[in-house]
Amino acid sequence: MRIETLDKPAADAEEGELQLPVDFTMRLDGFEERSVTQRLLYTFRQVDGEVGLVNDRNAQRDLRTGWLPDPRDVGDVVVRESGSILAFFDEETAPYADAVMKDLRASRETVLAAVPNWSGQLVAYDISDFAGLEKRTPMQVWETGGVAYPVFVRPGSDEVAAVRFIVNPDVVHNSLNREFLLPHELTHVALGSRDDASPRWLSEGAAEYVSRTQYSVEEQRRMAGFAADYLGITDPVPVNGTDFYANPNVSYETASIACTYLAVTRGEQTLWDLMDAFTTAGRGLSAAQVDAIVQREIGLDTATLARDAVAWAAAAG
Repeated sequence: MRIETLDKPAADAEEGELQLPVDFTMRLDGFEERSVTQRLLYTFRQVDGEVGLVNDRNAQRDLRTGWLPDPRDVGDVVVRESGSILAFFDEETAPYADAVMKDLRASRETVLAAVPNWSGQLVAYDISDFAGLEKRTPMQVWETGGVAYPVFVRPGSDEVAAVRFIVNPDVVHNSLNREFLLPHELTHVALGSRDDASPRWLSEGAAEYVSRTQYSVEEQRRMAGFAADYLGITDPVPVNGTDFYANPNVSYETASIACTYLAVTRGEQTLWDLMDAFTTAGRGLSAAQVDAIVQREIGLDTATLARDAVAWAAAAG
């Protein structure tokens, strides 16, 4: 941890106060490999002849800069550690900590077995205050089980120091939901920036696939067929961008079936190679460009892939 006080005091300090901008740099040793620098604003005030630190942030300044705190920055937390797992709970969620930590350990093993070249280090939040979740999810909070999000090395940088995730306690405290939710979010953590340029159906579908790899191939196939039948997915369309979240149940399941089909019939490496192809191509691709990459890499266009995948799932019986 390093604190560096910058040269000039802030200009908007109130009378009797001194405000100093500070670069606060910290690394979660053993859980993250890179340091993160936050820009803080220390406010000092003299009271009864003594000078004391009364605040380390300024709400107006944070609003201007768009600073979005980690949950541990804004409230009291209960810290649990297990190997390379660091998890933060609060007073309301702490009673579930043992169960969540147990499933985090199991989920970590699932993801390590499926996603290549992951360190296994992770930082997770199970916090009852929904503010951090609400500001990071593209869906409604009640639709969101969890969100993985990048942490940048410093303000204004697009260089990622770490990927952390936060869960919805209303979802994760149900043991059945937790079985699939935790490995899904851990897959995003493990992939890091590898899937940043991928279409949404590939990044989310791959995470859904990994979350089910604890089951046999035939069980995965039957689960996919049941979900397609239950949701009425007969004319599947893999969706990209924010449109993916307009009908999340159908979008996630369509993506899951497509990625499971690819992984089972062609091998898991197909998913990671496809992501790497999108990374090489870069972000902001048109639908036609996405389709061209899929066609080049797997010999099918996106629509045919989805139809073949649903037919494969339906044939499970």
